[in-house]
Amino acid sequence: MKFRGDLHVLDSNAKDARLKEMVFELRTTGDPLRLSNTVRQIVHQVGPQVPLANMTTQSRRIDESILQERTFAQLGACFGGLALVMACVGLYGTMAYAVARRTGKLYSHGVGRHAPPRGLDGPA
Repeated sequence: MKFRGDLHVLDSNAKDARLKEMVFELRTTGDPLRLSNTVRQIVHQVGPQVPLANMTTQSRRIDESILQERTFAQLGACFGGLALVMACVGLYGTMAYAVARRTGKLYSHGVGRHAPPRGLDGPA
């Protein structure tokens, strides 16, 4: 089995705790977490005192880093859809109200009932 990767060793004497770590990047084909036990064995053979923790994939780290942006985008899309539905309902209500007012006027003049036209003094 052949591994290819980059090893980043940071300053172990640094005052900042975040800089006291070692990062090993491993490029694989297929599912990288499937090889986690093999990687643990190889690292243990090289240095038994080196602990391995927080083994994740790069895609998972990217997903975790943009989680907040993705959540805000989904929330914005939901509110945008809700605003669109509310605008459609409001437009429908306004049009229904306007049509109902006009239809009432048509029926009150007799146009809606196909009645014969009336003059100013009454029926013709």
